[in-house]
Amino acid sequence: MKRRIYGAAILARCTEMEREGLHIRARAHGISLSRYVIVAGLLWEVPLDVLLDRVAIERQEQAIFHVRRMGANINQIARRVNAEAGSRTGRQITATMEEAQAALTELRETFRDERRRNLFSI
Repeated sequence: MKRRIYGAAILARCTEMEREGLHIRARAHGISLSRYVIVAGLLWEVPLDVLLDRVAIERQEQAIFHVRRMGANINQIARRVNAEAGSRTGRQITATMEEAQAALTELRETFRDERRRNLFSI
């Protein structure tokens, strides 16, 4: 079989979940991931509103904005915890940080589940 020589490359950014979904689809067709993305991109006419659930994206963007704002204070909180290690205030701050971590983990799992539903519903 004659090997094709390509003169250009494309870098596409995606999540691990999206990449996994594309790999699954490419293997199902018996072609490489690169070839699948190119063929799908050139031949497949899909309305963007099907691909991008605007409401979900806006919710995620708002959540990310608020999480970043929370992150701006983490160093200050960490310094205070270190300064008051072992004290009642330090333990309260540590407990609050653990609750925030649990909430962020739950938020990340929710986003991952939404992306998975959106990815495989196309």
